[in-house]
Amino acid sequence: MGSRSRRKTPLWRRSWGGAPMWGWAIIVAGTIGCVAMLVSYATRPVPTVEAAPLTPPKEATSLTIAFLGDSYTAGTERIPKADLYPAQTLTEELACATASLHGEGGTGYTNPGDGRGVFATRVTDVVADKPHVVIVQGSINDGDPAATRRAAGSLLTQLRSELPQATIVALGPIDTPRLGAGGVQPVSAAIESAARSVGVTFISPIGWLSPQDYLADRTHPTPQGHAILGAQLRTQLARLGVDCD
Repeated sequence: MGSRSRRKTPLWRRSWGGAPMWGWAIIVAGTIGCVAMLVSYATRPVPTVEAAPLTPPKEATSLTIAFLGDSYTAGTERIPKADLYPAQTLTEELACATASLHGEGGTGYTNPGDGRGVFATRVTDVVADKPHVVIVQGSINDGDPAATRRAAGSLLTQLRSELPQATIVALGPIDTPRLGAGGVQPVSAAIESAARSVGVTFISPIGWLSPQDYLADRTHPTPQGHAILGAQLRTQLARLGVDCD
């Protein structure tokens, strides 16, 4: 009897390592696909991301405020300069500001004090500071309303002419316990009239302080009195748009 020829098993039905060849084909194909994906991902160009420009922080505005006045501005031996109303004004929303002080005790628009000179003698120094704001304070040392009005008008006109961009404020005399409101009202009204005639803001501090806010001389404020003056003036300046923004 002749031998029968053995049929060859198709390749796809053969096995290797206990697994059918078609299974190995799937594994190989899957592996090749994964490798191809990894190669494609590794070699693709990395997109360039442009950084947004940094916005620099807004810097606080620096203000120079000049104070021209009498002993309330200059201070006395009993009150440290840090407790005076100029320093007390430049706190909180005006903490960015720098003060330049031009005060002399006993002086005023018309009163030269003990040879220290009337307010007008210090205008050149005020202008040299190139202030953004000028406070002309006082004064209870002035007595003649008519003369005070003329002197105040001349001084404020000079400041307005030489500092056209500055905010200029005339802060009138205060009603001390020694003088009372009646004792300072005529001079206060004269300064207000002069200020209005040249387009300068006038602020009256009459009524801002109580008798307990003064020293025993009934003329000069205590540190607490100066703090009240500073807070009141700061509020008034804010209404005029003076701030650190």
